[in-house]
Amino acid sequence: MARKRTRVKRTKRNAPCPCGSGKKYKHCCEKPVPQIQKNFIDAFIELPKANITYLFDTCVWSEIAKDENTAQSFLSFFDSNNLLAGITVFSLFELSRATHLIQRLDDLFLSGHYHIWIPLLYDQVSDLEIESYPNPPTMRWMPMSLIADDDQPEVMSKFTNDSRFIHKRDEFLQFGYDEFISLEKFKENYPPGKDENYTPDQARDFCWCNAVDFLGRHFREFLQQFKDDASAFDSSKIPSIQMRSLLLFYKYYIYGQSPKESDFPDFAITSYVPYSNVFVTERNVLNAMKHIERDGMLPSATSFLHVNEFIEGVLS
Repeated sequence: MARKRTRVKRTKRNAPCPCGSGKKYKHCCEKPVPQIQKNFIDAFIELPKANITYLFDTCVWSEIAKDENTAQSFLSFFDSNNLLAGITVFSLFELSRATHLIQRLDDLFLSGHYHIWIPLLYDQVSDLEIESYPNPPTMRWMPMSLIADDDQPEVMSKFTNDSRFIHKRDEFLQFGYDEFISLEKFKENYPPGKDENYTPDQARDFCWCNAVDFLGRHFREFLQQFKDDASAFDSSKIPSIQMRSLLLFYKYYIYGQSPKESDFPDFAITSYVPYSNVFVTERNVLNAMKHIERDGMLPSATSFLHVNEFIEGVLS
């Protein structure tokens, strides 16, 4: 029997916050993590140029945390090489549901909090890219050490007991279900060529159309500058949207897979791939990334590793 879903009512960003603070929702409880300071965004800074950043998919953090020896190897590797490990808010959303890992994740984040950083929040990545267009932006990150404070160093325990974090997590998961499951019906509008195969040129066209659709819904003012010459808009100059669009095209069109509810976090996390040196993920996403790389479509020079390759090869 199909699992009954509870629909989460979404609060508009400019509406009064449901908590009764009198502030707009986007300036109050929409924040996916507790406010570290009055100017929360100031907690995100640009990384020094010399730093090498590993971005880990959610499954990687689970594998690292559940085995004590792997966790110790992880901490030693990043400490001895002075590397940075990236964890997105979307991974924190997913990990907060793995109650059996909360304590282990708390220990890991506390021990490695100077090496673990969170990239800029999701909608603010698009803001950053649009502000710098057509020049490449520099991603901003927040060190986990600002969250693992002295009063309550247990990061995951803090999140799982924060109503704002839980509300935002449920809202994003509902958004993923609503938006991604509906993608199946659009396949008929983008058929393959006569040989039943797609080409890199079709992928570029798809990325451009998908970026325009996204920006038209959320950043319409930005698109106004291209109203007289739409061809002047270069979607590759907005790397986070380009990367999501490429994964969507390769996974659903070239590979012919059907959207699943669990796909949304994968797509959200790949928004940060262009701003990382190494992306470690599971097999399905890795295959798509390698294919995109072979076709010369990647918007960055990021390297890719499978989770087992990282744990058994790099950390051993």
